[in-house]
Amino acid sequence: MTSLMQANEARSAKRHKTETIKDTFNAHEAWERLIGYSQTGYDSITEEDKDFVLKSFGVFDRPATPGRFMIRVRVAGGILSVEQARVLAEVAKRFGQDYIDITTRMQIELRYITIEDMPEALGLLESIGLTS
Repeated sequence: MTSLMQANEARSAKRHKTETIKDTFNAHEAWERLIGYSQTGYDSITEEDKDFVLKSFGVFDRPATPGRFMIRVRVAGGILSVEQARVLAEVAKRFGQDYIDITTRMQIELRYITIEDMPEALGLLESIGLTS
């Protein structure tokens, strides 16, 4: 039994790469990186930041659409106000080729968003109480 407990403790002590990355950023620094990338473009984004910094904001790099991202928007209980629905439609139309996907878990995915448009798109969503 002791050896099982030791093995469990050893396994639990290992840190995932993402946990190590999290220690180096706070939310403000991650946001500043996102803003910087919106000014320097897609090719300036490091793979590490695609895997962590952007995902912190519900932004996912989509290999099927190079240079474009998907924003996953959480919708509590699957209920939207009229204003929230209008702004989602506006973001999709202005930045996402008029595309909205409603998932089986009643969440929203906005696709085809460029990094240059990301701060404005996320700002519009936040202004109506929607986030990732």
